[in-house]
Amino acid sequence: MRNYLAVVLRKAGLEVAQAPDGIVAYEMLCGESFDVVLEDLKMPRLDGLGLLRRIKDDFPQTAVVIMTAFSTWESAVEAMRLGAFNYIRKPFDNDEIR
Repeated sequence: MRNYLAVVLRKAGLEVAQAPDGIVAYEMLCGESFDVVLEDLKMPRLDGLGLLRRIKDDFPQTAVVIMTAFSTWESAVEAMRLGAFNYIRKPFDNDEIR
């Protein structure tokens, strides 16, 4: 999914960086500025809500979009309460991401 999404976004003319898990994603944010982070709710080492908390604490200007195939009302409400820009259920249409 991550590689497919990167291809779609690059074809739309966007610059894309990828991370295999939440810890690596956070480390990348510490070294470089990003406008938007697209993240999965379920990730190894640091889940989506944990990464969202860290991003909003340390990089509040960065928009965060959470994607998940494991959507619940509770996780969506919590993500928005923590400052997510959007919460998208998988599968999604490519237009929802662009």
